[in-house]
Amino acid sequence: MTVPADAAFAGVERTVISEGDGEDLVVNDLVSVQYQIVDATTNEVVDSSARGEGGVLPVLLDPNQSSLFVAALECEPAGSRILLALPGNVLGEGANSVVVYAEAVEKLPEVATGTPVESTPGMPTVKLDDKGAPTVTIPDGDAPTATEVAVLKQGDGATVASGDLVVVQYLGVKWSDGKEFDSSWSRDAAPAQFQTTGVVAGFQKALEGQKVGSQVVVVMPPADGYGASEGHELQKESLVFVVDILATTPVQPQQ
Repeated sequence: MTVPADAAFAGVERTVISEGDGEDLVVNDLVSVQYQIVDATTNEVVDSSARGEGGVLPVLLDPNQSSLFVAALECEPAGSRILLALPGNVLGEGANSVVVYAEAVEKLPEVATGTPVESTPGMPTVKLDDKGAPTVTIPDGDAPTATEVAVLKQGDGATVASGDLVVVQYLGVKWSDGKEFDSSWSRDAAPAQFQTTGVVAGFQKALEGQKVGSQVVVVMPPADGYGASEGHELQKESLVFVVDILATTPVQPQQ
């Protein structure tokens, strides 16, 4: 994609190159996207999906983290090809204008789709409702003294690497009483997105090395949870998470 030197950037402009025939996309949808973001001043490629398998990458349409893609793709049907022009003044002081080409290839599953695996003795029991939301039953006895991970569904997608940006559904409960303390399912089942290196150690251990499409259950002692967070309400708690791994993206290399 090349931006003409005399291109005008009076405001945000979205052009539909071709309209797809899929379901209309909305905020918090998970979509595979072929894209390229170009600096309109230098014509340098700022980012692209070329590093993804088949030239596409998963994108969560989260307005707090992927606002460019939300602006480009929201309310358009899957399969659409969009051109979005953004003047520098909407991107921040001193920013150059950019042009975004984005093709929403398809909507991606928002629950783990892997093959069920036989349960691991001694680990919490997990049951799913008809929408895929889990409930957890804590076994009798003390929590493990080291983090333990068991696969509940085995996916066959890309492998999560350290530092990847992952998209997940998750439920977190306390081992001590089985009560929920955090859950994406309780927020309208909107998937969450974060880097593997930006979460507590036990959660990171549960994600890295797993394949997209997998569902795992992880039990972690306070040392791998919030034990180092003085005064945190979960500081002394062993924690259990059930995690559906929906997508993983290598972080854009620094230039």
